[in-house]
Amino acid sequence: MVVSLVASIFVEDKLRYAVIDLAIGIISFKIIYIVHQLMRANHFELWILSSIEWRITEIHRELKKLSKSKPDP
Repeated sequence: MVVSLVASIFVEDKLRYAVIDLAIGIISFKIIYIVHQLMRANHFELWILSSIEWRITEIHRELKKLSKSKPDP
């Protein structure tokens, strides 16, 4: 990307726009890739948190069952 931008300084006018467009395309691809990686990380975090929530709910139900079945002294 940096090479494309630096090269755009030293090339002719017609080629300069093509090199600048290439650099912009590379930057856009990099941004899309970063957003994709962040979405994957967020999905994994959501999966972990929902698994923890599911397990906590299950434990809460078990505790309610035990407290109902236990006779009061």
